[in-house]
Amino acid sequence: MAAAYTNQKYGAVTGAPATSVQNWGAGAHYKLGNLTTNALFTTVRNSASGGAAWMAELGGIWQFTPSLMLGADYVYMKGNENLDNNHAHQITAALDYWLSKRTMVYVSGIYQRANSGAHAQINGILDPNGASSSATQAIARVGLSTRF
Repeated sequence: MAAAYTNQKYGAVTGAPATSVQNWGAGAHYKLGNLTTNALFTTVRNSASGGAAWMAELGGIWQFTPSLMLGADYVYMKGNENLDNNHAHQITAALDYWLSKRTMVYVSGIYQRANSGAHAQINGILDPNGASSSATQAIARVGLSTRF
């Protein structure tokens, strides 16, 4: 189990008051044989805009063999009235195969569905125009990872 709290404070600038962004979260994981389950709850609040959101996640990783594992997560995100009470559901899955102690190949996918009138935007898409033009968005990746 773990928990964290941060409060990032920003000084006043011309025409804008000082503000802070507060985050807190708590999570845990538990191993049951070849299955590791996880749960996480986080919140964020911007004092300047009053915008706030929370997120809850449940998931697990199944270790088929020492070199093959499958993971999946479900996430629910919800904003407050300053964020138009928008909410979204997201499902993530990944299949990893370790070629050696340092090198892994993987395939992963994420699907997100936001409420009607909102635009889906999967966290981690760094393109400024990365939001979907609709309430749904999906991405997939095939990759190779090596550690030094």
